[in-house]
Amino acid sequence: MFFALTPLVLVSGCLALSGEYESRFADIDSISERIVCFNAVDLHIVDGGNPAGQPVVFIHGTPGSAEFFASYLLHPDLQDLRLMSLDRPGWGTSL
Repeated sequence: MFFALTPLVLVSGCLALSGEYESRFADIDSISERIVCFNAVDLHIVDGGNPAGQPVVFIHGTPGSAEFFASYLLHPDLQDLRLMSLDRPGWGTSL
């Protein structure tokens, strides 16, 4: 029974944040955000630039958050690239 309930509990933990999160980049049209559940962890991902471009991923140090890279996500010279910044588990908006 324990093994049957474990996946259910982990998935429900990932779903809990979806209704509570308010975007910090809501007024910036060129940036989008999402929460992705990966291995029972909610990861906050911020996207900018060209979705079809070569991906570049920014990962912050400790402490930090995805917001640290906002100037890169908005930089005009980088808009041909797909720019992604994420909050590491336990930091920023990631759980």
